[in-house]
Amino acid sequence: MSRDLPLRIGGTEVATNSWIEVRSPFSGELLARVARAGPEEIERALTAAVAGFEEARRLPGHRRADCLRAVRQALETRRAEVVATIVAEAGKPAVAAG
Repeated sequence: MSRDLPLRIGGTEVATNSWIEVRSPFSGELLARVARAGPEEIERALTAAVAGFEEARRLPGHRRADCLRAVRQALETRRAEVVATIVAEAGKPAVAAG
């Protein structure tokens, strides 16, 4: 049940023609292929990160806190999925991944 995962740069999915295979450390099963960033994608990501930082630093503290709370809520909502991914990719027991 592997899937292909594109890069996400500045909120936009970016496909490349190069892949990194993510395999289970136990079975060797292919879990996913992740798009490999080349020099152009790295530059785009750095530019997007700088722009994002400039935008975020102008936000008042309560808005930044709201953003962090939203991330926390999203992680809590998808906790089982995140734990399953860590278990599959890193071979960690669920108790250590959660």
